[in-house]
Amino acid sequence: MSDRRTSRLGPLVSGLTYRLTGDHRHAILSLVLFPALGFAPLSRVPVRRATAAVGNVAPGRI
Repeated sequence: MSDRRTSRLGPLVSGLTYRLTGDHRHAILSLVLFPALGFAPLSRVPVRRATAAVGNVAPGRI
């Protein structure tokens, strides 16, 4: 996603969550989901195999 879209997505989700629930805590909690949703697919990337596939030496500790 581009920077413009992602910079608008957070306030949009936060505002909609506040509008639907009426609670600021739920709005802030909805923003916590963004890093969690981003980390989930990244945790599935085989880093050692990907590093070797592009011709680099895999680090000892990842």
